[in-house]
Amino acid sequence: MKKILLKHGFEAIVDDEDYPYLSRFHWTLYGGKDSGDERAVREFFINRRTVIVPMWKFLIASENNKEVIYLNRNSLDNRKENLRVVPAYVANHRAEKKSRGASATPTSRYKGVSYSNTYQGHKKWIGDIVCNGKRYSKHFFTEREAAEFYNEKAREIYGEFAYQNVIEPLKHDWFVFKQDTFRCCRACGVIENEKITDGECVGKVHVLLR
Repeated sequence: MKKILLKHGFEAIVDDEDYPYLSRFHWTLYGGKDSGDERAVREFFINRRTVIVPMWKFLIASENNKEVIYLNRNSLDNRKENLRVVPAYVANHRAEKKSRGASATPTSRYKGVSYSNTYQGHKKWIGDIVCNGKRYSKHFFTEREAAEFYNEKAREIYGEFAYQNVIEPLKHDWFVFKQDTFRCCRACGVIENEKITDGECVGKVHVLLR
């Protein structure tokens, strides 16, 4: 593994066998510092226009309507084991959750999840994923359930290339009842005993226990 220096202290990672060839050229950083999608590119000026060519195009052949994804999600890691040529719709699916603009606040931190203020039912969280024009959508009580639905459906559709939301484990929300004898979790309803004292909460009960 070798590294090629870019601007702002960023470095592109390449295979040892590709370093002698790639290091002959001048590479720059595309995407901007701290953009989260920085890439190593070459710039060409053709007919008064700037043409940007990413590093991966110097390493593997591509086809029409195909793009390259980075398996470890590090777009500066151009080792061939980290690059895969996939259809454009797969590359679009693996993109991070998009911002709704500087003045808009996302309703969920998870990709494919949103909150509906207009839905008349109690299940106002929506898990939603689209593939080749076909939409899969379902309503849930909680944001977490909607994110789990998205992850599961993404694995079903995209397999090893599926985008997966990082879902933090739930913790029990204990409260005391029955004359201070037992503790019960408000989220999942489990009652504390010798076998269940802590651990991950499944979060499936949607009514407040009293």
